[in-house]
Amino acid sequence: MKEINLTETISFYILSKLGVLSDNFSIMKFPLEQKIIISENDKDYEKNLYGVSCIIDSLQIRLFLVDLSKDNEKSYLLLSGLKDSPVYAVYIDDNSSNISMYIDDKWTKCSPYFEASLLAGMEYVKENMISYSKLEDSEDLISLSNEFITYFDEL
Repeated sequence: MKEINLTETISFYILSKLGVLSDNFSIMKFPLEQKIIISENDKDYEKNLYGVSCIIDSLQIRLFLVDLSKDNEKSYLLLSGLKDSPVYAVYIDDNSSNISMYIDDKWTKCSPYFEASLLAGMEYVKENMISYSKLEDSEDLISLSNEFITYFDEL
């Protein structure tokens, strides 16, 4: 019997529900003008960014997606969080997954409790998101994306 990987299951579920793992990025269909540069093997790759903002129960929620896919390998990083609250990262590729939280100025892998809390929160967002708009202010999320990629590469 195959061992169930909770992090991978939650990551897959969240990204699937947001339409990221399908060909039409349903909710994440707002491309941003900025790009993120990823360096790998002495080469630089320009990656697409997507972002939305929505208000639910008077709270602003930001969803920020970096499409890290290359060649035939799909790879995504989703940052999400309430304005002025800790940011969660959900990363998945063909071989691994990770759910982390940015707290105390560093990325920290989430415990199963926080992974489940994120799952419940994202389910609430999906069910209650009536309208959303293109994310306008994403400089902090671009910076956090770069920090997460460095953090994940060092794991």
